[in-house]
Amino acid sequence: ACIEKGAKQHKIPIWWFILQLYLEALALKLGRKVLSRQEAIHVSDSLGFPEGELDAALTFFDKLNIFLYKKTILPEVVFTNAQVPLDNLSKLVEKQYHLRAAMADPTKAADHAITGDWQKFRDNGILTLDFLEDFKNHYVEGIFTARDFLVLLEKSLVISRLSRTEYFFPAILNMTTEAKISECLETCSRTKIAALVVEFPTGWAPPGVYCCSVCHLQSHSGWEVVENRRIKPQSKASAATHTSSGLKEDKLPLPPPSKGSSASHSSLSRNCIEFVKIDRPGSVTFIDKFSSFVVCVNVDTSKMQGDQLSEHCQAIKSEILAAVEAALKNTHHEDTHATTAFLCPQQDESCSTELHVARLSSNKKQWICSENKGVFDSLTPDQTLWLSTSGSG
Repeated sequence: ACIEKGAKQHKIPIWWFILQLYLEALALKLGRKVLSRQEAIHVSDSLGFPEGELDAALTFFDKLNIFLYKKTILPEVVFTNAQVPLDNLSKLVEKQYHLRAAMADPTKAADHAITGDWQKFRDNGILTLDFLEDFKNHYVEGIFTARDFLVLLEKSLVISRLSRTEYFFPAILNMTTEAKISECLETCSRTKIAALVVEFPTGWAPPGVYCCSVCHLQSHSGWEVVENRRIKPQSKASAATHTSSGLKEDKLPLPPPSKGSSASHSSLSRNCIEFVKIDRPGSVTFIDKFSSFVVCVNVDTSKMQGDQLSEHCQAIKSEILAAVEAALKNTHHEDTHATTAFLCPQQDESCSTELHVARLSSNKKQWICSENKGVFDSLTPDQTLWLSTSGSG
């Protein structure tokens, strides 16, 4: 059999498709959609599969979304239906929908007054293992458990660990308004650091990349969501934060709450998230504009200037781009690579009054409007902060 992928044809052994049918038949007979790798090995051995070829076949079917097999994450689990994890996620989405509906309905005052873990889930996208154990769909004792599901989600950058018991699920949060986005960008424009734009060659951000980037920033770079830090218990036992290097003492001051937020109701949204980091002053707001991402830095420039401020911005840029590249890989966009630009400083009738970008010139000394190539100027000091001393960016 031949499978076309782009301009190439890949010859696939016919017995791989026979394996698919046998595994699906076994799962149907057992009344489940999850098999252990040992069960798959037993089937492949009975078909006379060459040694080591089973993993190649399972990986092939994973790429086609026929099976789900993540050898580096859950090597002993074979999902004969790739929909299984999505079915479990849909239970969380359904629960979130009902919690929000209750909050919006004045006749359901009791539900609106929900507190504790379910409130943190509704308002801040925080879930625990207990939540997943409540949704038992497709769990198979000894093969695929709620804890395995957490591992799959975390390694796939769908969630990120906040503590030993809590995880952050950004994709389940509400969207913020365009007015709030505009407010953030307006605040950023008044600082001495230009907003950085992360662009994609297609002209749009691939689905899922923003939320996966958020999870990567937390799990690999030690960034923390400001709103989630505000609801953390203040006892000594809990005054620690999880980073990629372990648990550290948590003494980081927080920025003041944003307008409209309160102790009882978070303003956290899935497309405009403010971060802090223990070893770094100030905060960073990471915005999903769907066509691109915007990075706004808030730091006291009276206390940080010159090379120190430039190094600060470049460290943020490096971690953002690393997170985006990891997210592109996790969402199967390995051939897509992000680039950086700035918001156009002009933003008037000479180019466009709509939000748009300005890109670096080939000599890295000028910005050029993306809407009108005749609109350009030398880089401003607040833009050069994002460039390395060599000017290579």
